[in-house]
Amino acid sequence: MKPIFVDISALIALGNKNDDFHQQAVAVFRQLTKAKRHFITTNAVLLELANTFSKARFKPLAIRLIEVVNHSPQWKCITVDDKLMQRGLKLFTQRPDKD
Repeated sequence: MKPIFVDISALIALGNKNDDFHQQAVAVFRQLTKAKRHFITTNAVLLELANTFSKARFKPLAIRLIEVVNHSPQWKCITVDDKLMQRGLKLFTQRPDKD
């Protein structure tokens, strides 16, 4: 099975108990973890997560989430380097009709 890409909105929903989708995100994440699915994200998403939870009271949560991503065998974090960024931008510009 292909890994599931986890974007910033999913991580925010998981980490923020006040997020409208928190309960749903936790339930889906538990189901997927129980099913032994693998997750994939990028270092850019983790940087965005750290920025989102940058207030002192939220930093421990951000650190915990980032550590899970970096150390769990169910997670893979892809480094967005210049080559990957250029490929993504090319794809983005080739599909101006896509939302």
